[in-house]
Amino acid sequence: MKLIKYCSLVLAMVVLSACSSQYQQTTQVDDHAVIQFVGPLDGYALSIDGQAIPLTNVESFTLNGEMATQFSVASGTHVVELSKGGKTMVRRKIYVSNGNVFEVRLP
Repeated sequence: MKLIKYCSLVLAMVVLSACSSQYQQTTQVDDHAVIQFVGPLDGYALSIDGQAIPLTNVESFTLNGEMATQFSVASGTHVVELSKGGKTMVRRKIYVSNGNVFEVRLP
């Protein structure tokens, strides 16, 4: 009789221990954002945070019938400046957060 109780107790412990599990959650954070320019960049000079960005060999795509070009930036505050023929056409101080797209329409 003691053997049956002992076996039942061991079996119950095994079954109950199988019901518990370790739950682990992983959160993936994208710490980059995108500045998207809508319109052709031909003839423009671009700088982000005072650093000139070469516009040669950039990949553009069509978005709702308009030319769009994206540049990946770190999350945070940035100063975006577009000039054409030595004249500043767009100058904006922007804040972008993780995974977001900030759109700048070209004049």
